[in-house]
Amino acid sequence: MGFVCMKMHKNSEAEAAFRKDLELGPDVAAAHFNLALLCREDGRLEEAILELQRAIAIDPKDPKSAYLLGLIYLQKKDSAQAVRWLQNAVTLRPDYAEAKEALAAAEHPSNRLSR
Repeated sequence: MGFVCMKMHKNSEAEAAFRKDLELGPDVAAAHFNLALLCREDGRLEEAILELQRAIAIDPKDPKSAYLLGLIYLQKKDSAQAVRWLQNAVTLRPDYAEAKEALAAAEHPSNRLSR
């Protein structure tokens, strides 16, 4: 439900759906990840970071959470944290092409990230 609302640019409805998911399953990493996606889209980067940290605490082996956290730190121009989390994503999933591309951008700020 939340993703359908996001695709329709009904972010307040999407957020309500994601928060309902969290009420039903606060220990579900995907619920925190989904809310983080929405927060990032809305420009609420600090809240997105908190949700991703919660997701990673629940499922530390999920490369998508590490990747998104790295992207957010890259967006915030925090290269050290971006590199840390993007390296984590690549370590967890060595064939993660998007994470490798973002890692190259984080390690060499002159590189342009296409995302």
